[in-house]
Amino acid sequence: MSKVLLIIPPLPERSYPGKFMGVDYLATALVRKNHKVKILDLDIYFCRGQNVIEILQSEILKYEPQLVGITNLSIQNDIANYLAWMTKKIRPSTIVVKGGFHEITGWQYTLELHNEYVDAVVVGDGEVVIQEIADAIDKKNWDKKKQEIPSLAWWNGKKAVLNKGCRYEINFNDYIPTRINYFPEYNFEVFNFQKTAQVMTYRGCPYNCAFCSEAFFPSKVAQRTIEYVIEEFDLLKNDSYKAIYFDDSTFTLFKDRALTIVNEVYKRNFIWGCNTRVDLLPDDLIYEFGRKNCRYLFCGVESFVPEILLAMNKTRTPDKYLMEIPRVYKGLREANISPSIFLIFGNARKEKNGTIIPEKWDDIEYCIRQAISLDVDYISLNILRLLPEVSFSISKEYSPIRPDNEEIIHAGHYDLKWYYLNGKKDIRSLHPIFRCFEGARSVNPKFVTPEYAYNIIKLAIELVNRHNIDSAIQTRIVVD
Repeated sequence: MSKVLLIIPPLPERSYPGKFMGVDYLATALVRKNHKVKILDLDIYFCRGQNVIEILQSEILKYEPQLVGITNLSIQNDIANYLAWMTKKIRPSTIVVKGGFHEITGWQYTLELHNEYVDAVVVGDGEVVIQEIADAIDKKNWDKKKQEIPSLAWWNGKKAVLNKGCRYEINFNDYIPTRINYFPEYNFEVFNFQKTAQVMTYRGCPYNCAFCSEAFFPSKVAQRTIEYVIEEFDLLKNDSYKAIYFDDSTFTLFKDRALTIVNEVYKRNFIWGCNTRVDLLPDDLIYEFGRKNCRYLFCGVESFVPEILLAMNKTRTPDKYLMEIPRVYKGLREANISPSIFLIFGNARKEKNGTIIPEKWDDIEYCIRQAISLDVDYISLNILRLLPEVSFSISKEYSPIRPDNEEIIHAGHYDLKWYYLNGKKDIRSLHPIFRCFEGARSVNPKFVTPEYAYNIIKLAIELVNRHNIDSAIQTRIVVD
C-alpha cells in the first residue's frame, strides 16, 4: 500500500466557486487498489490568505507520502512546478508526478526544464496510470515500471520519453468520485451557499472550438453509466448535500440522457445547475428543467458577431446559432431559471474572403449591448486566452492575432523557467486589469493591451449601470 498525496495548486485568477474534481476521481482509482490517499486543496487555503508553503511543508512532514500528484492548468504551471520543487526539498525520496490539461502538450517542457524535481508526467486521463504508479512504488520497482506504463512520460537522463500505448480514454462508466474533503468554499452563491456537489456525468466534448483545450484532447466523450450516477446522488443525499452543479462541458449534449438524470435529481429534491450551449436547449427541455428544480444555467455564447463565431469555430451556421439566443434566454426567464452568459473579447474575425483580422471596437460594444438586452443575471467578461496547442495558438491562419515574433504559442510560453533559459521576455498578461477577465497569467492576442482591457470593462460597467436604473432585473458583471 502506497501513501499518496494529491495536490490542487492555488489558482490566483479564480473568479468562480467550486473545486477541481479531477483529483477525486484519481482518489477513487487509488482506493480501489487499497492505496492510502489524501487530497490537499491549496487553492482553498490560498483563498483564505493562508501560507500555502507552510501548509504543504506541514502536510508532507506529517503524512510522509511516497507519491505526490500535482494537477495543473496552464495558468497554474509556474505554481505547480514550484510546489514540485518544494516537495522534493522537504522530502527528497517522494516520487513527484504532474498531470492535468497543461501536461497533455507540455510534458516535454516540464521534463526538460524541471526533471530534477518532477519524476514523471501523466499525459492524458490519469486514473489507470496513477494506480500503476502507486503499485510500482509499493512493490519497489518504480525505476523499471516507469519505462513501461502507458501514458506516462519520464526523463531518461538526456531527453523526455513518452511511453508507447498512450491511453487517453479510461473506462469511466463506474467511477464515483471519492470526496475526501469538503470546504464551505465549494458551495455556489447561485444556490444560496447550500452544500454543493459538483458532478460529472460524462467527460470530454465533441466540438472543436478554436480557443478550447478540450478540442484537441483525443478522448472525445466518455459517458458514465447512469446507474452509477444515480448511486452518486444517493451518496450525496446521505451526506447532506443540497445542491448539484453538473460539470459536464455541455450537459444537454444527450437530451434523453439529460432528462433521465434530471428526473433522478428531482426525486431526491436537489436544486441544481449546469453548463450547455444555446443551440442544444430546445423549449421543451428548458420547460422540464424549470419544473425539475434547475436554478441556474450557464451558456458560453462567446459572441454575437457572425464573423467572430466563424473564426472561433463555435458554429458553422452563425445566423442560425444567433437566432437561438433570444429564444433560449426568454425561455429561461419564463422557467424561473437564473441565466448567465459568457462572452469572450480579444477575438479574431473571419472575413468573407477568409482572411483573419482582429475584432473591431464596434463588435465589443455590440456584444455587450446584446447580452444586456437579454436581461441576464450575470455577464461573464473574458479575454481570449491563447492556450498551448489550441487552433488559435498554432494554426497559421490565426497568426495575425498572436503576439509579434511568435510563430506558435506552446507550453513553454506558460513556463517562467523557459523564458529565463531562452532569454525571452515573458509575454503573458501580468497587468492586474486582466484579473477582471480571468485572463491574467495567460498569453493574450497582441492587440489586447491593458488599456484595451480597461476600456472594455469601463464600457460594460457604464452600459450595465444604465440598464439597471430602469430594469427590474439587475444584471451583474462577474469579475474577480
